[in-house]
Amino acid sequence: MRTVLGRRSTVFVAGGLPLAVLLASGCADTPTSTPLPPTSGATTPQAPGGVVTLAPGGIWRASNGGLTLTFVRVKDSRCPAAEDIHCVWAGDGVVSLLAAVPGRPTTTIELHTYPYPPTAATTSSPSTAGTVVGWQIGLVRLEPANTVEGLRPSDYRATIQISQH
Repeated sequence: MRTVLGRRSTVFVAGGLPLAVLLASGCADTPTSTPLPPTSGATTPQAPGGVVTLAPGGIWRASNGGLTLTFVRVKDSRCPAAEDIHCVWAGDGVVSLLAAVPGRPTTTIELHTYPYPPTAATTSSPSTAGTVVGWQIGLVRLEPANTVEGLRPSDYRATIQISQH
């Protein structure tokens, strides 16, 4: 059994055979959550529709002025990419974006890497996509993969699909 972040755990499967399971970032109790301030000059103006990759603090503005997105924070509980790690589930990465549409209140959108179904306690499920006043915003991928050591907030890149309806 390998210890990561000072944690050890044993899970038993049917038949009573012990199976060592590593509880690391993808299986840990507390995901990384680091708010990040927007950075000036990190804009990527583009025509509506297409794919953009943002770093934390990065800003995307539609060339028609109809939408501004700011990559605010990332919470990463995805299972670390390591050969000797076996997690119970894949975990989830959550990209938080501020969406600003002229004349409307700013909205926070959370896009998940793992779209799991709603539970009995919830009426909606975390999603890889969201809609803001006629704009469809979807998470294509969150990179890099999580590691046992964890990542610095500045290491992340979120690739986002944006289209206007």
